[in-house]
Amino acid sequence: MIQRSLAPNSTYALPSITTTSAAGAPFVVKVAAGPVKLAGPVKLSAAVTSLVADSRAFFGLSVGTSPLDAKVVQNNTMPLRLPTAVTGAARSVELPAVAVDVPAGKTLYLTVSPVADMYAGQNSRVPGTIRLDTVRLTLHRDT
Repeated sequence: MIQRSLAPNSTYALPSITTTSAAGAPFVVKVAAGPVKLAGPVKLSAAVTSLVADSRAFFGLSVGTSPLDAKVVQNNTMPLRLPTAVTGAARSVELPAVAVDVPAGKTLYLTVSPVADMYAGQNSRVPGTIRLDTVRLTLHRDT
């Protein structure tokens, strides 16, 4: 089957997310249970609050049987950096485009981390806590 369009066609409302302020475990949120196929760009939008300037978080899609064994797809993450403190500010992050087939028995997750190894130069400061409310994830899902 040829995919003619990768325009987003599915939106998932996710619970509020609060990142850790230190190099702790990533926060993993369930998006959809397999089987599910998706391809193309993924957009995360949320009302963002951070009381500390230069806060940041890294976002990626992951797949696993549970949050404990979920692996980020293609090691692709995208940062959100907040140069100033904000309260309830509308922000969006376009995650790296991916193509992934989540089989039955596995789950698609959104992984949020205060640090990411592929952005080593941005890990020099202790990250501040970021809270995301009214979280929406928009992507192209094959039906």
